[in-house]
Amino acid sequence: MKRTVALWVLAIVGVLVTAGMVVRSRRAAVSSVAHQRPYEWDRFVLPKQKFIQEPLSNVVSAVNNSVRAASEGAVVHAIHLDAAPAPIKKVALSLAVDRRMDEMISNFRLHEQEMIRKGASGYEGVRYSGQMWSGHSLGCAFRELAEELGLDYEENQVGIHLRRAPRQWELRAYKITDALVASMEKARRANSLHVDAEPIVSAFAQATSIHSSSIMLPDGPNSWHGEIRFDKVFRHLPDQSLILALASPEQHREAESRLKGAGLWAEVAAR
Repeated sequence: MKRTVALWVLAIVGVLVTAGMVVRSRRAAVSSVAHQRPYEWDRFVLPKQKFIQEPLSNVVSAVNNSVRAASEGAVVHAIHLDAAPAPIKKVALSLAVDRRMDEMISNFRLHEQEMIRKGASGYEGVRYSGQMWSGHSLGCAFRELAEELGLDYEENQVGIHLRRAPRQWELRAYKITDALVASMEKARRANSLHVDAEPIVSAFAQATSIHSSSIMLPDGPNSWHGEIRFDKVFRHLPDQSLILALASPEQHREAESRLKGAGLWAEVAAR
């Protein structure tokens, strides 16, 4: 009898120990964050949240509220949304070109406001449809979100920073060479020029692969269509035999490399 009691006691103790381990394991799983960043703002498990065509500012506000609640006020802002226009650096070699660049920049800023109102990709007015999963790193979630919405992403100890992409623009002048004109004529004969751009601008865009001319606009949740804005990022100056191009510094470097490689390049002389 005593042995039977002892065995029952051992069995009960074993069950309790096992149950305790399971509970602790479940608690550990619930309190952990997958792919956690080494920052204070990314160590809290947040409730799952679903968004449908929600402005990005509302998504950021909702997630920040969740982090603030989970951290008991220790982290006020995990996500920082910068709505400032990206700076535009002019590279002009004459006063006449400089004035034309100023006009182009002014028109582009008005265009940006229109794109923000439409919820275009790459701007803070973009709308998001999707879920923020419990136990998933904010760093992972917002990096994927930024890639999906065309935003610039950065993370550090202060938090996640989202801003317009590209982070910086450059406005440069390119010489229209005889070789570029010949390339345009060849494309015209092949009927491969863009119909919504001047022929020489189309040939230049094709030769350089500058893609700032393309922008994505929403049709609905997870549905987009592309629009071309040649007239906002390119300007043909026939009196100067130049094309002005607005793009990121990286795109300009790639454009110069492509033009040189294709024999379409010429330096723009200062005047």
